[in-house]
Amino acid sequence: MENLLDQEFLNYLQGFEENWLTILPNAIRPVRNQGNIGACAAFGTTDATSALHVINGGESVTLSAQEFVDHLHDRIEHRADIPVNEGAVLPPTTIHHAFTMMKVFGVFEENVYPYTGVKAQVRTIPPEAMNRGRKMFIKSYVPISRRKPLKAIRALRRQPIVGIMRAPKYFKKFRGPGTYRGLRLKFERAPYHCVLIVGHGIDSKGRDCFLIKNSHGPRFGFRGFAKVAKTVMVGFAYPVDPEFRRVRFSRRLRGF
Repeated sequence: MENLLDQEFLNYLQGFEENWLTILPNAIRPVRNQGNIGACAAFGTTDATSALHVINGGESVTLSAQEFVDHLHDRIEHRADIPVNEGAVLPPTTIHHAFTMMKVFGVFEENVYPYTGVKAQVRTIPPEAMNRGRKMFIKSYVPISRRKPLKAIRALRRQPIVGIMRAPKYFKKFRGPGTYRGLRLKFERAPYHCVLIVGHGIDSKGRDCFLIKNSHGPRFGFRGFAKVAKTVMVGFAYPVDPEFRRVRFSRRLRGF
């Protein structure tokens, strides 16, 4: 993301000295676009994991969101042997499923399993991915309740984290360098949405905010990023100990 940090963007980051875009730009991968399908958890978890991999001294990689789109439902959501109870820590999103899939099955890199924005009708793995012979795994993940924002901020100082928020349809159309302050109506209903939180600071009006990277392309917000009020977030999570492992695909394919 080094090319992103021109003077205009640095001006946008004023008040957000604690952000991973300037601390370690190579850890933040380019903004992607999930399109019209619900793949935000795939983008948030893969971006958080690849960022931690770089922080721990690994190479900069983009992990495949498409693999979650194609296989999350079959591998995780309908398997009775994999726990799906998140307790009362996180709202009912697919964050738990996405991190669990990365822990149990791992995830390919984007360059061998590219994003199409459409769920595959036939459960297949691209030959390029099988030839690569490695996947990213995590040891575990840590959920954080909305009632503990200071814990989330402390975690953010160590690594980018996943944030969960309510996102109405108009959130996708948010534009400009301003601050997103949440739902317009008190009792407005909106689905949950996952983003990558890359910084924390104060906006031009003194509001306590998070700096997020969204998955709605570079036209969203300011080049794909946005400042959102801290109170907007309803949960947080972050991965632990990512690493690449060699895998035997013949055995793993039989377990799909």
